[in-house]
Amino acid sequence: MDKNHFLDIVCKEEERLKGLCQYWENVAQEESVPDDVLGRIRAAIGKSGLLLNKKFQQFRKLCAANDDEDNGRITKASDLQGFWDMVSIQVNNVIDTFNALQVCKDNDWVEKEDSNCLVKSSSNSKRKTMLRQSAVEKQASEPVQPTPQAEEKARVRELFRKQLQEMKREGRKRVPKRMSDSIEIYAPDAMIIESPSTCK
Repeated sequence: MDKNHFLDIVCKEEERLKGLCQYWENVAQEESVPDDVLGRIRAAIGKSGLLLNKKFQQFRKLCAANDDEDNGRITKASDLQGFWDMVSIQVNNVIDTFNALQVCKDNDWVEKEDSNCLVKSSSNSKRKTMLRQSAVEKQASEPVQPTPQAEEKARVRELFRKQLQEMKREGRKRVPKRMSDSIEIYAPDAMIIESPSTCK
């Protein structure tokens, strides 16, 4: 395989992604598209743009360096294959996203859990989601039993709350009925602070 083989592949994928982006930009203009789907359409178009403008251009430069002996940086066919393998994974992910969006569109934007409408990044993420849902359902069905540590923290919090209320009550009792030049401020250690006007 030489650089021309890879350049042909890049051109085909580029045309395919541009066509998908154009199609989904037109779909995004429709009024019936729900906001969450519209966000996924824009994300897929954005990812395609990054591939077209960054990765594909970078790959073309590597292909150009494949036979550039003057520069001293010769790219081997195995280097091109390795780089393309990484890029093709990203291309396939974007195409899978567009395919999932097409299923949603075909279902009148109704997402069904048993269909391929939802974008799935991997089977592992689906498993994590299912585990998370079952944990939430389990928590909702079982009454929560506080641990001894939680009970102790709640008891201490209540004790501090009552002490603070008592301190506020005491402070209100100490406020003079008639305001004068001095101001007393209640503090827990029963310190009295007077205003500077009375200190002579």
